[in-house]
Amino acid sequence: MLTFADEEYPDLYLSRPSLVNMMKQAGYKTFCITNQQTMTKRNTSPLRTVTLRLDRRL
Repeated sequence: MLTFADEEYPDLYLSRPSLVNMMKQAGYKTFCITNQQTMTKRNTSPLRTVTLRLDRRL
C-alpha cells in the first residue's frame, strides 16, 4: 500500500518515506480517491497515515 512495509516489517511505514512522500519531494501533486473512512480521530490505520500527507483527498 504505497509503503515499504511488509509482513516481516509491518511498521516500516512509520519510519521510512512512502511513495506519496517521495512523489511530493519530486514536485508532484498527490491525490487520493477512496471510499474508506480515513479521517476519523480513532482511525489509526496505515491508510490514514499515508492520506494525511496527500495534497488532496476525495
